[in-house]
Amino acid sequence: MASKPRSTPASLGFGAILHLALAQLLRHGDDPVETLKREWKALQQVELRYSRKDSWQGLSDKGEKLLAKLCREEAQKITGVLKSEVAQTKFKDGLD
Repeated sequence: MASKPRSTPASLGFGAILHLALAQLLRHGDDPVETLKREWKALQQVELRYSRKDSWQGLSDKGEKLLAKLCREEAQKITGVLKSEVAQTKFKDGLD
């Protein structure tokens, strides 16, 4: 009997998207909140495994608030960035 593959933890996908949003900010000056919204929305259709205290909407709200606060209070302090990584995460359904 074949077992059903386990879905990707939502926290892993969420963390990868936060990483991407920050990398895009540092590399291109992109709005990290808009990057988060776009990329997280794309994962809404992917089967992710949420903890009891998390949901798609809850993580979305937390991420938007966190990135908005970072931009408002900390982004201007970040200078001299020479490189930034781009997060790459493979999800169980083959989406990158």
